[in-house]
Amino acid sequence: ALGLRLARLRHLVEKRPPQHEWAIHSELTALWGKLLATRRASGVPAKPVPLPVARVLETVFGDPSRDWQARELAEVAAVSYSRLRDQFQQTQGETLHTFLQRTRIDVARRLLGDRRLTIKEVSLRLNFSSEFYFSRVFRRVAGMSPTEFRKLGRA
Repeated sequence: ALGLRLARLRHLVEKRPPQHEWAIHSELTALWGKLLATRRASGVPAKPVPLPVARVLETVFGDPSRDWQARELAEVAAVSYSRLRDQFQQTQGETLHTFLQRTRIDVARRLLGDRRLTIKEVSLRLNFSSEFYFSRVFRRVAGMSPTEFRKLGRA
């Protein structure tokens, strides 16, 4: 099976058929999933990641600070919103909304490590509508306020 996947990858790279980038991405994602499964890494989905979900993951990780909307991502994935929502939940073990918030808060944690940035500047860089909304989401996801998170980092 590994040899077949590698042969398909080589073919895609050399021949570059229409939409070869997505096909290459799909093959690489499948290979990465098999590698993680053999290493018994936590969080590895039991099923292969469907192409629409892989497209969403790639898109969000390409610009994690953007305020992505689920319907916008459904267009990127070329499926209906309800289908994307169901596939995402089944394969990723969390809702698309939870994933989007967690991803932005992961970026926020890194930005909050830079003490030159105010909390307001961090919220602006992450495209939150206000510093207060950012703080509320951060508290819900991280279990503490951005200020508490910074204080904990100093200890």
